[in-house]
Amino acid sequence: TSLESFCSGTDGFVTTWYDQSGNGNDAINASASSQPKIVSSGSTILENGKTAVEFSGSLTYLDASSAISDGFTNNSVYYKFEIAQVTITSKGGIFSANAGYRGFFNPPSYDYANFHNPNGLSVISSLNVDRTNQFLFSELFDTSIGSGTYELYGNGSLERTEGSEGTSNLDTPTTLYIGRDPNGGPSGYLNGKIQEIVFYNSDQSTNRTGIETNINDFYTIY
Repeated sequence: TSLESFCSGTDGFVTTWYDQSGNGNDAINASASSQPKIVSSGSTILENGKTAVEFSGSLTYLDASSAISDGFTNNSVYYKFEIAQVTITSKGGIFSANAGYRGFFNPPSYDYANFHNPNGLSVISSLNVDRTNQFLFSELFDTSIGSGTYELYGNGSLERTEGSEGTSNLDTPTTLYIGRDPNGGPSGYLNGKIQEIVFYNSDQSTNRTGIETNINDFYTIY
């Protein structure tokens, strides 16, 4: 109601996606021409009845410049949950970094999501995705042991386990992007919607099912 009243029949765009952890790692974009949309012609953009941030596929993104330097170190564990929908057959990153972490989700021209290893050197898993609906991705990167461990879940089901994917370089100061894969060039911008991203710099394996259930109860994804 507040968004629609503020926009008063026009479009509304996101300048800041606020970090809810208390660490202040907000994702921002001060350039009006590059901001994703949240209100269209006075109506809040929804996906399955819940508010969604819409990325146009052309230069729209948000970035959190300080996020990497706050609590991310090598030889540790990262866990991520994200809800997204890709609206057309286009390539674009949902959540990525510019220092080798080549994007957690990168859909090419087919109904597949490609996930890259912690060093961004290769695609280690492809997941069939229905672009017409929301999808919940859950990923574990455990770099606390020498060779690294990786797990991918799609809508609560285990899709891939990998035990030799190298260590992460997330301790290198860099920028986290939402709605963009900086290594993808002009085709690296997402054409689709994102509703939630949760990123932990700790192992959430024992909590994964509960977190996914909590997310699914709210968004009714699957």
